[in-house]
Amino acid sequence: MAARESQGLQIAVILLVLLVAALGITTYVFYAANDKSKLDAEAANQRATDEAGRSRTYLAERNELKVMIGHSEETPMDEIQKAFADDMKTFVADEGAAAPTVQNYRQVPGVMQASVIKLEKQLADSLRANTALRAEKVALETTYQTKLGEADAARDNALAAQAEAEKKMADDRKSLEAAQAKLQDEKVKLQGTIAQTIDGSKKQVDAANKERDEALTTVEALQVSLKSKEPKVGDVADGKIIWVNQKEDNTWINLGSADLLRPQMTFSVFEKGEVNIALAKVKGKIEITRVNDAHEAEARILEEDVTNPIMPGDQIFTPIWSPGTAQKFAIVGMIDLDGDGEDDTDQLKAMIEGSGGQVAAFVDAEGNIKGEITPDVRYLIDGETPTEKTAAAVLTAYSQMRETARRRGVELIQIGRLQERMGWQNTERLVRLGRTTRLEELEAEAQRERDFKPRRPMSAYDNN
Repeated sequence: MAARESQGLQIAVILLVLLVAALGITTYVFYAANDKSKLDAEAANQRATDEAGRSRTYLAERNELKVMIGHSEETPMDEIQKAFADDMKTFVADEGAAAPTVQNYRQVPGVMQASVIKLEKQLADSLRANTALRAEKVALETTYQTKLGEADAARDNALAAQAEAEKKMADDRKSLEAAQAKLQDEKVKLQGTIAQTIDGSKKQVDAANKERDEALTTVEALQVSLKSKEPKVGDVADGKIIWVNQKEDNTWINLGSADLLRPQMTFSVFEKGEVNIALAKVKGKIEITRVNDAHEAEARILEEDVTNPIMPGDQIFTPIWSPGTAQKFAIVGMIDLDGDGEDDTDQLKAMIEGSGGQVAAFVDAEGNIKGEITPDVRYLIDGETPTEKTAAAVLTAYSQMRETARRRGVELIQIGRLQERMGWQNTERLVRLGRTTRLEELEAEAQRERDFKPRRPMSAYDNN
């Protein structure tokens, strides 16, 4: 019994010892965990304090950045992000290819600096080009002033030459008028003498005729001297050549239906830049074949010098016609256009009327004066002088027409001179031969001559 109680007591002691040991261990573990928790809490508090400081610093820096990029501290981020996107879009649109990779504000100054450098280079290049242009302008102005001076001098010389020529023509006209007046007086006296001595001897009549012929010869010599100065000094070109087809012998001129131009009118051609047609040399002749437009017509080349061909810009002229108006003419004497000894007055009338001119007066085959010479008649066209075999009525009409023209200030022009100045020639045309002439060109020229309608007067305007 006592042994059993002793054994139970031992067990109780052992359990008590184990309980105390467990309690001690538990207490140690608890205190150890408590110390660690305190340390962890202190570390967490420290970290929270540090994070709070960093947060304040971040907020301060963020607000400062907002102000630095042009916003207020209270501006929300979505508004800042939208403004940034708009700024980048605008910047890229302005700079174009110069800003393909710009992603933030820091890249903008570099791109802008590169653009400024490029623009400064372009400005420097422009300034250099401007300086060169200014120098060129100065040089051109100097050249212009020089050329202007030369042109003024040439104009003054031309005006002086023109004045001298006009004075010479006036003197020659006075001499001719005096000679014509003397001839008229002598003719009146001669006619009186013939009437009084009509029954006289043949010898006296022959002497009177000889004296008359000598007087006419003197007048004709004076007329030849005056004709070298025709046409009038004031004549100017009617138009100009605008294009030439040398292969086809065709030209185009700047006159047309609005100028009352007609097909088959002929013109003389003068060098480009001639200011005095009266003294200029004829370089070729053309004839209108088709009126194309208000101020354009086609013509064929009747005559030209192969060493000085008709070129664009050359001037054209005819005394028969002026753009929009018709010139008046009178005809006297025997007109022989083709040298066959037959009178071609009707053909000359048709040629003038077909070229847009008007025949104001002429002498028919019976010696009757048709029409009247008025002061607005441009020329009295003078044919061959009548001879002693000419009918008396024709001879009287010849003298009356010339005297009327003299009294009314109408100038005389020889038929040959008129033909030259208006560019007229016979419809038959020789094909020019040369080392460069080819067979097909001769055949084409012959075909054009076969196709071309002969010259004829026209009763109405026709541009076909």
